[in-house]
Amino acid sequence: MTSYLIGAINQQISRGEGLIKRIPPNLSREFHLLAQSCQDRLLGANENLRQLLTEPRFQIERNQPERLRMFHRLVGEMVHLETVGIAALERANSSDEILNKLVEKIRQEIKYPLLPPVVTSLSQEYFHIFPDLNLLCVPLAESDYLLHLPDIYHELAHPLATTKRDPRIRPFQVSLGVVIRTAIEYVNERHNNERPKRGPNDLKDIWLVWEKCWLQWSVEFFCDLFGIYTLGPAYIWAHINLCAKYGGRPFDVPHYLPNSHPADDARFRVMVIALENLGFSQEAKSAAKEWKNLLKLTSSTPTPEYHKCYPDSLISHIATQAKLGIVALGCRIASPSTNDFVHTLFNEAWNNFWKDPCNYNDWETNAISSLKAHLSSNTK
Repeated sequence: MTSYLIGAINQQISRGEGLIKRIPPNLSREFHLLAQSCQDRLLGANENLRQLLTEPRFQIERNQPERLRMFHRLVGEMVHLETVGIAALERANSSDEILNKLVEKIRQEIKYPLLPPVVTSLSQEYFHIFPDLNLLCVPLAESDYLLHLPDIYHELAHPLATTKRDPRIRPFQVSLGVVIRTAIEYVNERHNNERPKRGPNDLKDIWLVWEKCWLQWSVEFFCDLFGIYTLGPAYIWAHINLCAKYGGRPFDVPHYLPNSHPADDARFRVMVIALENLGFSQEAKSAAKEWKNLLKLTSSTPTPEYHKCYPDSLISHIATQAKLGIVALGCRIASPSTNDFVHTLFNEAWNNFWKDPCNYNDWETNAISSLKAHLSSNTK
């Protein structure tokens, strides 16, 4: 295997150099930071690979397992850069340019405190963000439709939760930490209270699963609430639309293995509270009505475990703490009188959809054309 490693490391170095050459030289400025980040990380990975070849300690037989482990790690890093970062750079097109201008417009409207992520329309998993690359992936055709675009606001919140040691976003992370501690305390208290009542093979361990879940669920709730507090009703409609189109179990509660996202109904409940906090009481009632109708169509009903996992008191606490953190960031909070361009467009889109669903497509086609014209002529 020593000979194999030498050959495989040399080939991986060549691959890294080839990936750098694939970075297009004439990218629009929205992609410059991503291109520089990918190039720097590939150069760093190649330097580490060369050390695996040349460092004396890696010539010793007993150190070959460590050499292989380090090789695995570097290959994984380079695969991530190739399949995500370089792929986004190599296929950048006019749709990506529009989406990047849209995100910049959103950033300015809501006073987002970080640099905007680069957007690429190569996602195969709906909307998701890679914070390490500051790269937001959306589905291929997303630049031609409006109803899912509110989910951009959710993805913008993830770097607010994951970026380390940035004083500009500390208030958001402080509020998030309060919610995580409250959730863990709730789970531990209920676990301890129920332990004497259960047998050794009962469901007492479900609380341990939920304890792990709440570390990630708290982040997802905060990202949803960032969407509500900065965009308003359009975000909750996008949530209902996503649940209706892709299904799922709205009252899902994990029993054995943690999952990354809270139940859709729990997410909906916290959004309704947030909408009411913003003064969108009528919109909250309308959304609740349609959500109830959707649950009827899917014959979905909550289990007793669902109410234990997502108690009303904790849901309300999350909505309150998230607002405190977002306000402290200095972000623009949505209200019924907000008239920013993208804010108004996204909310009008959903208003028009509900007003005349059968003829909505015609309205949306014209609205998309106007949006693209606006973004092309207004770079600030």
